[in-house]
Amino acid sequence: MMLALYDDDEVAKVFDAHKDAEAGTLKPEHLPAALKELQVTCQDPSSTDPLTLDDFKRIARQPNEAEQWFQMVPLAGMMARAFGKKDLNGLEELSDDQMTSGLQVFYRGVEATMERKLVKLKDQKAKLDDLKVTDGGSKFGGVLEGGNVDDFHSGLSDRLGKDSIFCTVCEC
Repeated sequence: MMLALYDDDEVAKVFDAHKDAEAGTLKPEHLPAALKELQVTCQDPSSTDPLTLDDFKRIARQPNEAEQWFQMVPLAGMMARAFGKKDLNGLEELSDDQMTSGLQVFYRGVEATMERKLVKLKDQKAKLDDLKVTDGGSKFGGVLEGGNVDDFHSGLSDRLGKDSIFCTVCEC
């Protein structure tokens, strides 16, 4: 049923099953049940207005945080390269063996890419967690690359001296 979310006919069937027959729209209070049927994590409706089919599709297909992260993986480009294709010529004539071979190359590429991306994500999350711990979660805390917030407020002349070349040129 997971793929039903991406099939317009299936989404329309779910919408039709939950819509108000007279108005032809989906009441916001019926949205959670309809989304659940499409295996979408329920989102609180941001509006109290009835939803059209297009509204329902947009809400149901709105990517969650993990989907947004996965969208950064260039799957289409990797697939084209795995099959050695720059255009559509001959694509429709791929044999079963060529299809299998191309998918194996694609799989190995996705696997290697995901391993690198997951290591990077883990590192980024660890740095973010460390930053939250050291600054108490303040958006103004932490150490910036050029120093801390107090250094920024002190200005260039305090840090570099009034006689520095930069401060002479910019007349600090």
